[in-house]
Amino acid sequence: MYCDFYTVDLEENSVPEFVNAVIKEIEYCEIDTSGWRFDTIFFGGGTPSLLDSKSIEIIINTLYKKYDLSNIKECTIESNPDQLTKDRLKDLRRLGIDRISIGVHVIIRSMMYIRSMIMPRPRGLKM
Repeated sequence: MYCDFYTVDLEENSVPEFVNAVIKEIEYCEIDTSGWRFDTIFFGGGTPSLLDSKSIEIIINTLYKKYDLSNIKECTIESNPDQLTKDRLKDLRRLGIDRISIGVHVIIRSMMYIRSMIMPRPRGLKM
């Protein structure tokens, strides 16, 4: 089975525009969450690890300003394996991200070729 998803190349202004839209969504939310207890933050869908550390930090700070997140036990981000350098992992950890959901959508090389996937077979997996 193949998880088909929409992909585009990042344009110069698309990341700041996206981050600003997320910030506005958070700030404009009028749902009363005073009785809610948040214990997880999840950055997922659309490979959020493409965002630079500063953008992720801005989003996290906005969430903490808007909501009581004193009970957070886990902060997760989805990522492709090839985006996880040692420096990137250190940055994510500094931001409070303590769990990474690694996207391994296709591991059969022929299927990657057919679907023109950009990610190589993850290191460590043997066929």
